[in-house]
Amino acid sequence: MHPGSPGSLPSPSNPVQIEEIVPGSDVSRSVWRSACQASSGTSMARILLLGVFDIETLVKSNLRDAVMSKHSDSAGQIGTALNGKMAELRLAMSRKNVK
Repeated sequence: MHPGSPGSLPSPSNPVQIEEIVPGSDVSRSVWRSACQASSGTSMARILLLGVFDIETLVKSNLRDAVMSKHSDSAGQIGTALNGKMAELRLAMSRKNVK
């Protein structure tokens, strides 16, 4: 359940207000704090994925291609994208000095 009043789901009449670490990042402060305390990069990525996307979206994205295939022309693209996003978030956090 997303942050908000207990037992209520987000809707147009009941929007959820999330304090983002960087406007437009869709990463809340609580999710970022949890991810920073993770013991490994894998657990950090899982925390961030679960904090940004709902379970239904994650399940559907995996069901589209249940057999993970790696294309030779896309080697490292996902890792590069994740590293770039993490660097961007770290830079923004250091500039704002948010803890």
